[in-house]
Amino acid sequence: MSRPPDASPDPPPSREVGERLARNRARPVVLSIRSLEKRYEGSDGSFLALRGLHLDVRHREFICVIGRSGCGKSTLIRIIAGLEEPTGGEILLDGKAVHGPGPERGMVFQAYTLFPWLTVRGNVVFGLKMAGAERERAEYEAMRWIDLVGLGGFANHYPDQLSGGMKQRVAIARALASRPRILLMDEPFGALDSQTRTRMQGYLLKICRRVDVTVVFITHDLDEAIFLADRVVVLPPRPGPVQHVMDVPLPRPRRREHLLDPTFIRARRHLDAFIHEDEPDDEPEVPVHGLADEVRDVLEF
Repeated sequence: MSRPPDASPDPPPSREVGERLARNRARPVVLSIRSLEKRYEGSDGSFLALRGLHLDVRHREFICVIGRSGCGKSTLIRIIAGLEEPTGGEILLDGKAVHGPGPERGMVFQAYTLFPWLTVRGNVVFGLKMAGAERERAEYEAMRWIDLVGLGGFANHYPDQLSGGMKQRVAIARALASRPRILLMDEPFGALDSQTRTRMQGYLLKICRRVDVTVVFITHDLDEAIFLADRVVVLPPRPGPVQHVMDVPLPRPRRREHLLDPTFIRARRHLDAFIHEDEPDDEPEVPVHGLADEVRDVLEF
């Protein structure tokens, strides 16, 4: 993995965080990505989207994948989900090759994917029935997951009666209800306003503390990646091996105050050097308002 010349060393974790990261590394590998390649064929020739990717994800890890626009983040997660087939390499889940979708992988997209003619309960029940649960069992399990995401009072509401954040909570409940080994999330909060996105991140972390699941989360937001993840994986701007993997040097549980912590800010600068490597220095500066900026504005108000 290449390191930009201006990138600082990975921010060092505290002793407590270092011990937690060591425990994570001792867990068994759930997902293995081996020499992954994806090539698309078109009328103008072939287009290489991914090449030579290797990555191991361990049990109950929260992995965030970042990279420049067009680097193949969404292609990667669609291949893991079985929605696309690789043209080279392989994906292994618990040592078995992945071919096509399966109940052991739950998926949450950025776009709202609920059935508009079904209630909140009906949407979650549908996923359980597709996984083979009988109606009575599916109804019982659905309400457990709906309660877990904090929507027990909205079980009989339809999607058009819900806010964007509530719709995504239903999507998370539906994805988790079949008890997948891995939860795959492709920029699930990207369409939400900043305040709702912040709340959804908190909901997701609370849910993950209570559920035995491994998470692979795609995002373009560095602050979001650092706030959520155990490790942040940086994909290169052009097809090639993983550019960098950073252990997030923050304690758990995560709190909003961490966004203003010097360790968080160092981690963000460290990742920023990889994302903006090789970009010209004479471009005009454009203010970036990520999570840390929003929280700072609130705290200084």
